[in-house]
Amino acid sequence: MSSDLIWKEAYNVGYFEIDEEHKIFLKTIQKIDEAFLNEESQEYIARLLEELHKYAQFHFISEENIMFKYGYPNLEEHQAEHVALMRKMGSLLITFDPRLINREKLIAFLVDWFKNHTTYSDKKLAQFIMSKNNC
Repeated sequence: MSSDLIWKEAYNVGYFEIDEEHKIFLKTIQKIDEAFLNEESQEYIARLLEELHKYAQFHFISEENIMFKYGYPNLEEHQAEHVALMRKMGSLLITFDPRLINREKLIAFLVDWFKNHTTYSDKKLAQFIMSKNNC
């Protein structure tokens, strides 16, 4: 397993709820990577891919609700990033059929998404919330 798939302190954005959801997201990526590498059943991998897709949808809505709650000024820009990430993931998942998926390309995309979106866009959100709450 790539060291990028192990939770690091640098991935913390500083807002508990978002950090906890990110940990679950990263764990789901780990499970998918391991399932491909261990040549698990196609059905199991397909279910993990569906779990990832649904969890990403949930997480983005959850995160956007936090933005609404705190009046985050970059909400629309952040939502646009979420839409673009979901579209790209959808294009890589190809109806959740593991036989049609390039594991290396999928995992590289997911890790890049996780590392860059989390440590840049989500960290900006958390900093805004902390400044608004005088933390």
